[in-house]
Amino acid sequence: MNVRMNLSATEPINGFDVRLNYTNFYSPNPPVHGVVKAVRLDYSNNVFVTLGYTVTTLASCIDDVTYGPDGFCAIDDIASGQVHVAQAITSATSSTISGPLNNALLFSVTFTVNATGTSLFYFDRANLSNPGGLPANPHFIPVTTRAGIFGDSPLVAFFDYSSTLSPSVLSGVSARFDAGASFRSSPSGQTVLNMPRFAWDFGDGNKTTTNNPVSQHTFQKAGNYTVGLVVNDTNPGGGAFQRIVQVSPFLGSLHVSVRNERGGSIQTIVTVKLHNSTTPVPPLCRACTQTINAGGTVDFRGLTPGLYTFNVTGPGVDPGGKQTQVQVGWPTMETVYLTEIVPPGPSIIPLLIFVVIIGGGLGLASLGLLVRWRRARRLTKTGGLFRKNQKPGRV
Repeated sequence: MNVRMNLSATEPINGFDVRLNYTNFYSPNPPVHGVVKAVRLDYSNNVFVTLGYTVTTLASCIDDVTYGPDGFCAIDDIASGQVHVAQAITSATSSTISGPLNNALLFSVTFTVNATGTSLFYFDRANLSNPGGLPANPHFIPVTTRAGIFGDSPLVAFFDYSSTLSPSVLSGVSARFDAGASFRSSPSGQTVLNMPRFAWDFGDGNKTTTNNPVSQHTFQKAGNYTVGLVVNDTNPGGGAFQRIVQVSPFLGSLHVSVRNERGGSIQTIVTVKLHNSTTPVPPLCRACTQTINAGGTVDFRGLTPGLYTFNVTGPGVDPGGKQTQVQVGWPTMETVYLTEIVPPGPSIIPLLIFVVIIGGGLGLASLGLLVRWRRARRLTKTGGLFRKNQKPGRV
């Protein structure tokens, strides 16, 4: 097994999970006998072990059977036809390994051959755990890999395939099918084919025959297609091979999670507005302006490929924009960190003005009452003196 890594300086990892599936596996219970059976696994030469990192084996299984004293099988391991290795990695000074890393995970698997035929080897997964990812922590960095073949029949037909636009095969996008690894087997090893002819059946009603081992084909609709290949050359006897090709819709999606500058949830309502910066036409999405409630996320689906700019605004956040590349057929996850605007506290100046006005008004009212009271008192005294000085019987 050889899994190539290509990590940037901003992609720390702390583990990996690799599962190799193989078809035509061998079963010891007759009459079901396959072509090959995995019997031994050696993971001592992977790059992290050779570079001196601390490696802890989390899973080490062959066909759902624990291999080695330090391994155990996951609950989703299949009973036969799979080799599973998962390990945690740390350095002497950190619980993670920082990039950049451009190397290969090397494992050795020994198979026994039990019948004549072919067996397809392909990676069920080849994931690197990234502990710094949001929204999931950790999340997997997918590693694109190719399939391989074992065969001991006279002519072994085989093909691999890849998209010309993205990591997945997409509807409406040309895919490249390569049968150049087909070969004839002999007691001395592999021999090249002599003037081969390749007959393709793409499983969607389209068939073609050519002398070129590479063929281009476009699936018009998403779905799973059984693609078959028959190979012949000038020697007697041909070979056949088929595998299922998964075709994804020609659409991309963008998942946006909004956080504050500390990584916590935004405690306000924000609006996310999406713009396609690659083409002048508006992006093909149902709603390119969406509102996120406090602490929430938003999904944009059905996007055309290209570079997108999205702006995040709201009454409680500092306006900001961000750009991201949306690939067709794959979801893109982005986390936006915004600065929350803390609303200012209530000003006491209007209160002071109110108190002054009310106090002044009360003071004037009190003064007026005092003046009226004193005037009334003087009038009362004057009236008393007038009645006191008045003699009886005189007018």
